[in-house]
Amino acid sequence: MPDNYAKPVLIMTKSKGRILDDFLRYFGGYLFADQKDLPPVIIEILEKDKTRIQSLERELKKGITKRPPTQEEIEKEMLPSYTGNRPDLQRVFKIGRDYARRFQPFRVVLDSIDGVVDGQDFTLIGDENPLENLRDNQVPIAISNSDLAANKFSRELRQYFGIFRPWQVDIEDLQTIFNNLRTNATTVVYEGELAISESRHMFFANRSPSELRDLRFDRKRNPMLGRNSTVYIDGRYFFVYGWILGNKFSGINFNESENVESTVLNGNNGLKWGLYVVATGSTLSKMAKDGRLAVVQNPVYTSKGALFSNPKAQCYDDRAQSIIARIKEFNEEVKEQVGNGIYDTMLKNLQGHLIGSSVNGK
Repeated sequence: MPDNYAKPVLIMTKSKGRILDDFLRYFGGYLFADQKDLPPVIIEILEKDKTRIQSLERELKKGITKRPPTQEEIEKEMLPSYTGNRPDLQRVFKIGRDYARRFQPFRVVLDSIDGVVDGQDFTLIGDENPLENLRDNQVPIAISNSDLAANKFSRELRQYFGIFRPWQVDIEDLQTIFNNLRTNATTVVYEGELAISESRHMFFANRSPSELRDLRFDRKRNPMLGRNSTVYIDGRYFFVYGWILGNKFSGINFNESENVESTVLNGNNGLKWGLYVVATGSTLSKMAKDGRLAVVQNPVYTSKGALFSNPKAQCYDDRAQSIIARIKEFNEEVKEQVGNGIYDTMLKNLQGHLIGSSVNGK
């Protein structure tokens, strides 16, 4: 028997955020059948600490709090209060920095959870860079968002006579991207879409829809902003936006921001545009001042969860293949559970703020 069989199969995903929450919420009951109570508790604890971080950000900005808690303070004081001093539950978590936030505070994130599916031992690991670790052959299976994967692998697309021809590749289709990668670009395999972590990359502005009634749209329902317009974006999606929007937006200035929503909706009253990830739309609707929010209904990119493998990675064997197959089977049931819930909630939360029209209704 190979040495690998003495070790659990490793599955890596993000250590925090909606992809992790959704994976635990919808796949947890299948993958952790003998401890079904654990995934909901993990989600609850991560949400509690997220709320703490959001409150901390406001206090730091206003000067109410002088410094964020140290790693040791969170580990010894806050985490035990979340877990009720349960050692088995505390082992699931670790303390890590949130580099996406302005003050880069320490917070509670997922470390790892052990599970068994169909007699196969596995460990779900939380990490900030699941795709990088998969690509470096450190893990055989990874769960990520399709938009982040598209941004990463689109840089490896095969070029024709030194240029990339965006009309030859559908960037929203990860399988098409992988089919057109440069030779030997990666050993990572795209296993398919997961029906979780649904979100849409949408244009929005700090104006009410009535103030933008003269805005024109192109045949793809994207706003025609004009040359030298500035659009605030999250730099993690820079390449995706460049490929999808193409030459028409060559005159647009993409300006990276740590907090796109806040940059656009707060501060001075000058017209500002952002292009960012919208899930349920609740954050945008809450941040809108006096109803001054306009969201272009047709998304630039629609993202969901995605499953990846690496046959060259450590511990990739028939057990890993079996777990991948089971996740795909579970995904068919998850599709029925999720339905159109996220999209319908987004439409409800952003009612009165949507402008333009959608190409395909979703």
